Amino acid sequence: SNAVSCLDLDEEGALLLAGSLCGTLCAYDMLSLQYKAQVADLENTVPAQVAKLYCPRPIQNAQWMPASGQQSEIAYICATESKLYLHDLSYVSDKPMRIFSQAVDGWGVAPPPLQDLTATQDACLASTRSGTVLLWDRRAKSSKPKLTFTLPDASKARGAAIRSLAVAEDGVTLYGGSEGGLLSVWDLRGGNNSSGAAFGSLRKPSIPILSGFDLVAAMQSDPDFLHESLSRSSL
Repeated sequence: SNAVSCLDLDEEGALLLAGSLCGTLCAYDMLSLQYKAQVADLENTVPAQVAKLYCPRPIQNAQWMPASGQQSEIAYICATESKLYLHDLSYVSDKPMRIFSQAVDGWGVAPPPLQDLTATQDACLASTRSGTVLLWDRRAKSSKPKLTFTLPDASKARGAAIRSLAVAEDGVTLYGGSEGGLLSVWDLRGGNNSSGAAFGSLRKPSIPILSGFDLVAAMQSDPDFLHESLSRSSL
């Protein structure tokens, strides 16, 4: 299938990253598209493709990595896979610059596939079907997660898979949306049992949930909101 599976704009809104189920990742120059749209028919205007790479598996999700300067690195995950890939589009190569993997348990059971990803300047994060969030330190040489934290058992009973992840602009607040309709919030700096910072610490910090919000209950308690949401989804 050539279906587009994900889209992401860089911080300047100049480059659009698009992933597909056929395993391609392309970056398009949106500024050239805006310019061409002013002087030509938009329906017949195609944005300039500035980079393209191939993956042998369907792309689940992809995004630009945060950067202090020009963004050229991307992170992506593939469907049914348990690895996260980093790629620098400034190099003409389909080979990832780094591959982050999960640790296999003592019983040799394969780790669960990844569901979504997000990133800060120092870390890559991904969620799994089992309600786990993995954090890899980009500065470390190890390809294994520096931190692993999960949803509470009570939340897992509602549906364990964490389908969506997002990091706030402060770079330390993480949001996760689970299959059971729960929105969870974590502080990546660690909890009361940590040394106070998730990065650069000799001790492994704990990452407790700061708060949780039941989206399903909220919508059910507000019939007008639910009706409006369903009406928009049917358009």
